[in-house]
Amino acid sequence: MSKFLDNLKRVWVETVVSIVLVAVLFMGLYSFLPNPLQLLVLKATYISVGILHAHLIGKLIIPTKVEWGFKIHNQSGAFCVRLALYVIVPLCYAMGA
Repeated sequence: MSKFLDNLKRVWVETVVSIVLVAVLFMGLYSFLPNPLQLLVLKATYISVGILHAHLIGKLIIPTKVEWGFKIHNQSGAFCVRLALYVIVPLCYAMGA
């Protein structure tokens, strides 16, 4: 249980943002927003959920600890895969959901 709480501490901001944005979409407040804000809310929702999805995929596929330091030349393959996940998955969500 403590491992779950440690992981939740890292993504709690994205979790709260995702919940709030999805609530805005499902409660009908989305239709009252002007068109530019509708686009912003929709894209923010996609990106936020994409970041959570990338984190989940990374934890399931690469369960090893990844050091997020700035020394690129000493990084393992797990670092590169996780970095690619955190860039590509939210981008795919934002582009086409």
